[in-house]
Amino acid sequence: MKHKSYLKRTIARLLCAALLCVSLSVVSAASAIDDSLQNATFEEVFGKKRSGGASPVKMRLEGDNMIVDYDAVFFIERMYPNGEVLTDERVNEIVEQCVEGFKDWEGIYTVRGRELTVQVNVNAQTTERKSAATVQVLPDTSWLTSIVPGAIFWRPNSAYKTMYLRAYSPMSYFVYTAKHEFGHLLGLFDAYGYGSHTYGWTLFGTDFSWVGDYFLPEAPYDRAPNDAIMRSNYWVYPADMEMVLWAWNHGRLQLYTDSILTWLGAEVSPAFDA
Repeated sequence: MKHKSYLKRTIARLLCAALLCVSLSVVSAASAIDDSLQNATFEEVFGKKRSGGASPVKMRLEGDNMIVDYDAVFFIERMYPNGEVLTDERVNEIVEQCVEGFKDWEGIYTVRGRELTVQVNVNAQTTERKSAATVQVLPDTSWLTSIVPGAIFWRPNSAYKTMYLRAYSPMSYFVYTAKHEFGHLLGLFDAYGYGSHTYGWTLFGTDFSWVGDYFLPEAPYDRAPNDAIMRSNYWVYPADMEMVLWAWNHGRLQLYTDSILTWLGAEVSPAFDA
């Protein structure tokens, strides 16, 4: 019995020591990033391992500058259920609004005490071939909501990054929706919870509305404030931009909080390490 008790205590101590080492390594890694950025550029710290390959969106670092190039090839459905047909002028307006949303990511962000300047170059074109498009604007009869399906398996070099924007009427305003979806192309997942997606789900009289929040929960507000781009389509915060750096550096979709997507290779972003 004494041997068993001693063995249990030994195993417990080893586990505690292992957990302590892991926690210390996390802290030291985060501290190493902070220390490195005091004397080195973002290019030197986060590297230039990946540019984007076959992806329509590419990113590169030059010193303390992030340059994002996006080939936005638009297919815009012109016929709507109410019989209205979009004019060339309205099609051009939609393209202009989307480009404005993409370029809203530009700015100067203070990331871990160092200024990162972000530039977004958009090569906007239109096509009549849906299969050739990287941005599809579809009527509200489409089963697709505004989404980038390929972002679930996000990789820097993936070519599967078609953006779908759902127009609830021909007069939809696209700037903020396009801005949010562009965040997915850059490697970020949603910060809002998915409970509303499963609201009202019942099976044999049992309510399954909790499924969405359980598997894809709401992010903490100290990581993504209420007006943050990946929660409510509005502001891009420095933490969002640091997540983009980690996405391209690690080659993994960045999460604001733990979810089922970690099973698919995504990671809760190191941007939130103290």
